[in-house]
Amino acid sequence: MKGLEMGLGTIVEKRLAGSFVFSRKHTKRSTTGYFFATLAYQLAATFPTIWRDIVLRIRDNPALLDPDKSLRDQMEALFLRPLRSLQGRLHRRPPMVFVIDALQECISKAEVADLITLLAQVLRDPGVPVIHILLTSNSQTHIHEAFGKAEVRPLLRDIQTSTSGEILAMDMTSRGPYVTGDLPHILTMNTEPRNACITGDLSTAEELLKQEIQASGVNNHQSYANRSFVRARKRDWDRALQDALESISLRPSLTGYISKGIALCGKNHLQDALRAFDSASVFTGGDSETTLLHLIKARAPISSRAFLASTQSSGRCTFQCKSA
Repeated sequence: MKGLEMGLGTIVEKRLAGSFVFSRKHTKRSTTGYFFATLAYQLAATFPTIWRDIVLRIRDNPALLDPDKSLRDQMEALFLRPLRSLQGRLHRRPPMVFVIDALQECISKAEVADLITLLAQVLRDPGVPVIHILLTSNSQTHIHEAFGKAEVRPLLRDIQTSTSGEILAMDMTSRGPYVTGDLPHILTMNTEPRNACITGDLSTAEELLKQEIQASGVNNHQSYANRSFVRARKRDWDRALQDALESISLRPSLTGYISKGIALCGKNHLQDALRAFDSASVFTGGDSETTLLHLIKARAPISSRAFLASTQSSGRCTFQCKSA
């Protein structure tokens, strides 16, 4: 988790170098077939000097872009070798971070297990610079088993999410420090609306929060922020932003600015969203809250881009090999 902390006090800035969000609803994201091609594309966009080498490898072996071919071959050519080439350039630089979200959405249990093993192999390679890979998933037996393998477990650090084991979050790295301690509850929500959120009854949660707001209690700012989160889950971005702004106007707070950032991500106003997350950092009360804030800051733009992409016609991310 240390890999997601950013520039406050002694905290070292890290960089989000790539991401992949699994989803059963989208063919190209329901398996690992396009996983390493996607990360290679993102890595080359960040470090253009490796672009030509990746293109040459694909030209020599076009099957690397075939989702049905060897995942190990894709890992070695599209991810491991590019990372090795960056070791000298990234020496004494902040470690890169890769976010892999919703592992449980991969339709093949065997593929997920193989992927986790291959990522561990990358991290054990002495020629790879220090990187952090953040993996999240619902708690499922096959994913627990993959994390528990002898070659994987020493590389992992649990990120405690205080959700009774419903969510798995892991920081995978070969070396480097971690943050200790539990992540705090961002949402301070009464039992009834919270239970409605857990069961997915968002309309009921929204109505209960409306009743709280109308009761004119002293914590109205929190109720507005909570309703903003609920409306964001419903993808009602405009009203989510309206609630976030109302919360901040009543009392600026960590939850108020986080809800604003998430709503702005949903509206694809990513620069404004990042500024809102930066404003939220003023209200963090310790390392664990700062860590959670930057986890949200890293993930929210990813999730919003995934949603926006799903509403448009999907296109394949390809490398074009041009003759000199």
